[in-house]
Amino acid sequence: MTWLRAQGYPLLKGVTAFWLSQLQQDAYTHDGMLVFNLCNSPEHGPTTFACTHYQQLLHQLFATILSLGLLASDSTAFLTNVSATLAALDKGLHISSWGGVREWKLQPAKATTSKTTRTGTCRTCGTSTRAYRSRRSRPRPRSSAASPTQPSSAVVTNLWSRGPGNGPDANAGWEKVWRVAYWGVMFVNKEGKVSKRFNSNSGVV
Repeated sequence: MTWLRAQGYPLLKGVTAFWLSQLQQDAYTHDGMLVFNLCNSPEHGPTTFACTHYQQLLHQLFATILSLGLLASDSTAFLTNVSATLAALDKGLHISSWGGVREWKLQPAKATTSKTTRTGTCRTCGTSTRAYRSRRSRPRPRSSAASPTQPSSAVVTNLWSRGPGNGPDANAGWEKVWRVAYWGVMFVNKEGKVSKRFNSNSGVV
């Protein structure tokens, strides 16, 4: 608690204050949601707004600040501002035509429109937040189509699309390890074990 109040929380608060100053309402879709503009996906793609990776990380940051603010005896005004912003923040959960999580809110014309091993993993970084899953709401079977009310199904669809990591363009070691972790977070133990075994045999883990 001493470290949290003296160092950890002030650091997170400073980061939060910066992002609060950067958000703006989505002037393209006019849906009233707050987005970050401009941004790029960590893996590829255009400069746009409301990149999935950004929005998910901001959701996690604001939720963390709210959970720690009272412990750190922060001001009510600041926490109220964060709470109101979080309620209006675009969560970065937009479903593609093939049932996975899109990498951007505004899908570029040249974006992948089908399942492929090129499906990135950065768009699933928010799977640890309540916006994506809970132990009471596990992913549906592989054959089920995902919908905006089934975020965990969309994440699992992304993981199945990416494959075990043996594709010609999907052999990056870092994302193999992440994929094992994502399977675990989504409570799909069978696929997680298969992915871990493949990575172990490949000398990655």
